[in-house]
This record gives sequence, C-alpha cells and structure tokens, in this order.
Amino acid sequence: MSTEQDRENYYLSLNDDGVLAHEEFLLHSNDFIDGENIVKYKSVNEFEYKIREYLNDKDECIRIGKNGYEHTKKYHTGRARVEYMLKVMEGIPWQEA
Repeated sequence: MSTEQDRENYYLSLNDDGVLAHEEFLLHSNDFIDGENIVKYKSVNEFEYKIREYLNDKDECIRIGKNGYEHTKKYHTGRARVEYMLKVMEGIPWQEA
C-alpha cells in the first residue's frame, strides 16, 4: 500500500512533464492507464523490461509523459479532486464521478 507521500510524489513527477513508472495500485475511477499515460509494473523484472523498452523508443516515452501530464491536469488537481468528492457525496457512484 502506498503512503500519502508516495501519492504526492506520484503527481509531482507528472506535473514536471515526466514519465512516471509506478507499482500498480487502485487509485479511483480516473486512474492512469498503463502505456497510455503512465508506466505501471508488478515486479522488478517487468519494471526493468519496460524501462529498457521505453529508453529505446523515446517518442513513445514522450507521448506517455505528455498524456500523463494532461491526465493529471484534468483529474488530479486540487479542484478536480474536490469536484470528484462532491459528486460522490451527492450520491454519484465513485466509479462514475
């Protein structure tokens, strides 16, 4: 289980226009998508494999980084998080909020 500091660092790296590699965990309905806007891994071997692949495909690495940055701006700012929580408190299922 990730700590709050881990999650804060998760978003800070994406706000810096970088590519993030992170162990998989459930975030919420607006979670990041592996290979689209984040690089997720389940083991050290998978991490090493993916890092080598993306180092050899810098255009793909840049694409994922830009997508991650846009996803973060859309769903993971303070304002977006508060709007999400308000929707859930209004009774909208968390998966749809």
